[in-house]
Amino acid sequence: MAQANLPLETTGGPADRRRRWTRLLIAVGIVAVVWLVILPQIAETPPVKRHIEKMQAAGIDPSAMFYSELEPHLFLQPQK
Repeated sequence: MAQANLPLETTGGPADRRRRWTRLLIAVGIVAVVWLVILPQIAETPPVKRHIEKMQAAGIDPSAMFYSELEPHLFLQPQK
């Protein structure tokens, strides 16, 4: 006999509420680690750092425009 399709959270009691808050805190923690730890480390890698310096030297504020508005030569890597 097939089981009825029951919702995942049927009780809605304190345990479910606690589980939801735990999931939310874990998700916020993951986002915080990515934003505050991983992305700054990536920004310190030589290729990314060169790109950031090149954008700053050109006076480009990446939050103020679309990437389609930027000059293509800013994204090209020099040939070695």
